[in-house]
Amino acid sequence: MMAFQGIGYGGFDKGIVGNQGQMVLHLKIRMPKIGFKVCKFKATFSAVGPNQATGPGAMAKFGIQGGSNGTVAINPANFGLSLPHTYSGNIAVQEQLAAAAPLMEIDALNLPAVQYGGPTGVYAVSDIGGPRFLKRTGNNFDLYRFSTQQGAIDFGLQTVTVLAIIPTGMGLQCPPSGG
Repeated sequence: MMAFQGIGYGGFDKGIVGNQGQMVLHLKIRMPKIGFKVCKFKATFSAVGPNQATGPGAMAKFGIQGGSNGTVAINPANFGLSLPHTYSGNIAVQEQLAAAAPLMEIDALNLPAVQYGGPTGVYAVSDIGGPRFLKRTGNNFDLYRFSTQQGAIDFGLQTVTVLAIIPTGMGLQCPPSGG
């Protein structure tokens, strides 16, 4: 007998094939289907300098290292997740976001980060913003890592149109379009 495993529609097929090639056992394991949605909205970016926010980040305990160059911190509320005022509730949101973060892409159209020593390209999500960040209104991102503190200060706050790719089926929503 030999075992096989293959990806089937909506899950994994597992089975055992007998010596004569006949199917002896067949199981279908259901897996959540993950698709993607593109969101378009206005957002304000702030710069994080080389010596700011140097801790491991809010999702580090789930394998997402916060503050890496070319990544952003977000407010989970902008993506339909609220941070409850309890420690266990915050942990649950951090875990949910950590599962979705590797599947998210943030493309800030025409963001002039490079002229201030900041990263360019499509950004990954690596962190949840700190308490002052979370109190801001509108859609906001902290952009990690500008090469100098002066460059981060000179960048200031920049509002641009964002295209974000987010996974569906993981509790996330597109941010409001107004920013």
